[in-house]
Amino acid sequence: MTKTNVGRNDPCPCGSGKKYKKCCLERDQADRLKNRAANVLDELHEALDEQQFASFTQAQTFVNGFMEKHNRGPRDDFHGLSPDQMHRFLHFPFDSPDLVVFPDRFDPAPTAPILTLLGLLA
Repeated sequence: MTKTNVGRNDPCPCGSGKKYKKCCLERDQADRLKNRAANVLDELHEALDEQQFASFTQAQTFVNGFMEKHNRGPRDDFHGLSPDQMHRFLHFPFDSPDLVVFPDRFDPAPTAPILTLLGLLA
């Protein structure tokens, strides 16, 4: 019965009067993980239905490849980036030109108020 836009410190939508983080947050996170795992298993079952294997080793190799491909795929939690891309972005942002583009120079002078304040301080 929880909404997806409930903040951690908001009242719990279940009506208990507690904060969401102290009431239903853990259960909702566990449910989302179960649903995500069930979706992956459904995809795997569909992929297996389309295959024929001569041995268990072939089937295991196929499953390993499928899971590796899935684990390297884009994640909603990472705004469409894969875990590898997110790792590079966090740890090596200047070595990730495909993820982060830094301009050579600013064409117009920035007009943000904080820059004005910093200019006065400098």
